[in-house]
Amino acid sequence: MENAEKEQKKALKEAVSGLKTATEYDTSAVKKALQQLWIDPHGNPSDVKKHGDFLAEHGFGELAVKMKLWYNRQGVFRNQEIWECCDSLLSIIRSCTDRSETFCLKLGEEGYFTLIVADLNHVTYREQYLSSEVPA
Repeated sequence: MENAEKEQKKALKEAVSGLKTATEYDTSAVKKALQQLWIDPHGNPSDVKKHGDFLAEHGFGELAVKMKLWYNRQGVFRNQEIWECCDSLLSIIRSCTDRSETFCLKLGEEGYFTLIVADLNHVTYREQYLSSEVPA
């Protein structure tokens, strides 16, 4: 493994660790960590798969559930900060589920998809999510 890859993995581990110790998920540090964890889903499919596998192996499935529950308790659309952080979490999940079976399975085992289905069955949530508008 070359140095750049080692540094990237170290940064990913630190971002996940920082999120695991957070008590609130709408801070600038959380937003920055989520941005570090995102990968372009249209990039090299092998890289996206490795990225998703890596996140799954480092507890991102459990973390995603913890964060999603926090966002739901706060009110996903309550303010711009919460919405942007929640949307960043969803972007990571959308990016990695396409290529990483390990990532998908881990999210399923942790119950993440059950939360998403419940959200989509909630009329107000569904309407606001589809409009992508956060009430002022």
